[in-house]
Amino acid sequence: VVTVGSAEEALERYPLLASFGEGYPMGAQAAAPLLAGDELLGVLGVNFRGPRRFSLEDESLLLAIGRQCGQAIERARLFETEQRALRRSARLQEVTARLARAVTTEDAARAILRGATGGVGADAASIALASDEGQSLRVTPGLVNTHHHMFQNLTRAVDSAANVDFVTWARTLAPGWARMDEEA
Repeated sequence: VVTVGSAEEALERYPLLASFGEGYPMGAQAAAPLLAGDELLGVLGVNFRGPRRFSLEDESLLLAIGRQCGQAIERARLFETEQRALRRSARLQEVTARLARAVTTEDAARAILRGATGGVGADAASIALASDEGQSLRVTPGLVNTHHHMFQNLTRAVDSAANVDFVTWARTLAPGWARMDEEA
């Protein structure tokens, strides 16, 4: 635990504090480590308006509070990590189930696109599959919004964007995308 009994002492020990502006530091200060075991997670700082003498009991209490806070923060972090892992697992199970139901390449592509965009929070995704001869790519777009299934079907129906290279596909469909909004 680091303690400073007054603003004057703080400025004497830590001259950089003067750069924080007028009125800082106000008075006495103490800092205690936030610990989870031996790992330092942060610092708990307490400030007082005037000078103060810190007793050994004050320092012991701040250290105990810092340890308890550190342990609570560590538990919260572990819980958040567990929740993220559970959400990820659920997303993977969902994609796996969709892929298991897919009977066509297009069904599989849609399942992948939906899983990829939802899994990472993306707004759009696409899959480019090589033709059987390996000479061209067939792009399957996947836009995620309220009407994404309808929009995918509409864009697949554009003859000039079917079975073409990526640049031609994008140039053909981009003007229509630019006019899409929540109302479309």
